[in-house]
Amino acid sequence: MEEFYLLVDQFISLEVNIILFEGEGQGETLKQGMYFHEKWEDSIGAVLDHYHLNDVILMGISWGGFFALRAAAIDKRIKHVIAHGVLYDGLDVQLQLVKQPARTGFRLLFHLKCKKIINLLAQIKMKKDPLAKWGLTHGMYITNTKTPYDYLQAIKKHHLGGVLNKINQNILLLTGEKDHYIPRWQYHYLKKHLPNARHIESRMFMEGEGGEQHCQVGNYDLAINYIKQWIKKL
Repeated sequence: MEEFYLLVDQFISLEVNIILFEGEGQGETLKQGMYFHEKWEDSIGAVLDHYHLNDVILMGISWGGFFALRAAAIDKRIKHVIAHGVLYDGLDVQLQLVKQPARTGFRLLFHLKCKKIINLLAQIKMKKDPLAKWGLTHGMYITNTKTPYDYLQAIKKHHLGGVLNKINQNILLLTGEKDHYIPRWQYHYLKKHLPNARHIESRMFMEGEGGEQHCQVGNYDLAINYIKQWIKKL
């Protein structure tokens, strides 16, 4: 969480209390044997319990956008959600490493639970693609899984299907026009499928303003200033 210190400092002027924490599978928690899984509402709930909080703004960055929305569906002490990175389907994010039409075939093999073939194809992909190698090996490390197939099975659980109608808070959805990591369709899907949200505000940052990248890397201030204005309106 050290990389967010300078970012968070910009919120001090809002006179809000700020708590930074790491959930399972990140930083110090990983060193303590707590591995990455989809139920971060347990970590978030523990933080709220410890500080006796019942009226909070929860901000999730990158994959944290998924965790924040999922936690809001379960824990109503969360009153407002900022998804600075809008993720609906984790498996779909990971499969973006495979280009079409091969991706469709890979999905079918995964659906049919062809573990040996999936692992073989993953090994071939990792030899040719350094980004895929990093993504899969790091993913296996943080989820404590032993094969690419097992890792993808773990990530398959990172999905908001079935909980969207339970989200009834104020929601801010943020994404970049050319996000290289999370497919744009997930942002548009969530905008239209939060039927019980108290209020939804969404913003896609464009290339012309320098905010097109994932989580506005290269122009953090653009997103931070927008978030600050949203918090002020609360």
